[in-house]
Amino acid sequence: MPSNADLLPVARPTPVACPVPLLRARDVPHAARLASRGELVSVVRGVYSPTASWRPLLPWDRYLARIHATILAHPGLVLSHESAAAIWGMPVLGDPGVVHALGDPTRTARLHAGLRLHTTTGARDVLDLGGFAAVAPSDCAVDLARARHVVVGLIAADAALRLDPAASVESLVEQNEQRPSSRGAASPGGPCIAPGLRRSPLSSPRVGRSSSCSATRNRSCRPSGAGQP
Repeated sequence: MPSNADLLPVARPTPVACPVPLLRARDVPHAARLASRGELVSVVRGVYSPTASWRPLLPWDRYLARIHATILAHPGLVLSHESAAAIWGMPVLGDPGVVHALGDPTRTARLHAGLRLHTTTGARDVLDLGGFAAVAPSDCAVDLARARHVVVGLIAADAALRLDPAASVESLVEQNEQRPSSRGAASPGGPCIAPGLRRSPLSSPRVGRSSSCSATRNRSCRPSGAGQP
């Protein structure tokens, strides 16, 4: 017979709301004129925010607002990499600038107007958030470990372990090993994530889920002004 714990629903991570009001240009008369007068700030093309709300934002919150603005401008995106991390409340270093999403795997990866579409054939757990979607925290951590500095990957992995009670160091390593790579075994992600995770505090049962970098919007792990890893 299953225990009471077995009958409890699996907790899903909650997306982080936009920190400022966002206004579509078509909904604001003379939006460009208001922006030229300093009353509005252009967050992305066609989406504005009141200047008084935008100015106090810290870099990582500006990035989060830019993600939400990009979703308004391009409904249906599947967020990935730093953008998925930000939407789940995982630590993000400063303002990465570019919004990341998954694109059509049959087309060429491209960057246009601050939106980078990644083409990949690797399977990912994608969570529908209503109007847009994001790769699950564990997949996001693996993506960052493969594409960014090992420290960025370890921070993301720590956050993913906190957000998903079913995740483990072993499951993250397995996800990484299942990812296809055009560069084969020499891919930076291959040799990086497994030894990195196993040598890190994440591999210790006692401290694996108690690192100083919290997945719940811990500002101390987001240095102001840091550029994209």
